[in-house]
Amino acid sequence: MRNYIIIDKFYQGLGNKLFLHIYGYILSKINDMDFFHPDIEDFKIVGNKHLILDNKLKTINLSEIKLSNFDRKFNYRISYNRKLEDYNIYKPYLPLIRSLYISKLNKNSNDLVIHLRAGNDWANQNIECIPDGNSYKKLLKNIKFDKLYIVTNCKKYDEWSVKDLKNLKKDLRNKGGDGDNNDHYNLPNYAWVKDEKKAVDKINSILSVLNSYDPIWVSKGIKEDFDFICSFDKIVLSASTFSWWAGVFSNSKEIYVYKS
Repeated sequence: MRNYIIIDKFYQGLGNKLFLHIYGYILSKINDMDFFHPDIEDFKIVGNKHLILDNKLKTINLSEIKLSNFDRKFNYRISYNRKLEDYNIYKPYLPLIRSLYISKLNKNSNDLVIHLRAGNDWANQNIECIPDGNSYKKLLKNIKFDKLYIVTNCKKYDEWSVKDLKNLKKDLRNKGGDGDNNDHYNLPNYAWVKDEKKAVDKINSILSVLNSYDPIWVSKGIKEDFDFICSFDKIVLSASTFSWWAGVFSNSKEIYVYKS
């Protein structure tokens, strides 16, 4: 049997799973090693980790990894690390990466899709970093498109109240969401948004601008939403790993992202 790379488990969230899976895939191809991993059900990737029974592995940290010249004395276990979310790692291998996924939907060249991440980003302190309604207004004025589509995990598309925001927090504490279970949201130091009125004002400023374009709101399922975003030539991304990978796999002509 050839030497191999294995992923024992994935963290929650499709975007994070894809970072680890694709990183392992690249490593295996460059080093001519086999690659074993669990399922990614949301992306219809069937796992093969059950084929490996040998658990005598060398676990490597990202700081120790070089993409080539692996020591063939070892099999390797890799695990998720935030440093994997570095575009420079993947840029040289985009053709190889894009060969893993081809959207079956026809490319839409005339319309625009926005990925609007709501959920915990609206309930925690990330709300302070996302673009407000005026930012979306300026952006949309400079894009030529016919129809606006919005892919989102937002459950309410009209005006929000503080009560709506409190209910969102309650749901996250009780049920979890956005790639994390409810334990994550019940941590004593979880960074909930402090000024709820200010947050709601920002949410409403965003929704007001977007609704002025009479958009079509889309929220079907993780894989369905991903496929839908990838089918557009004009995409506005959100600050999420899910959104980032949709931008990569779409290979679209116009992709708009936040300024850092």
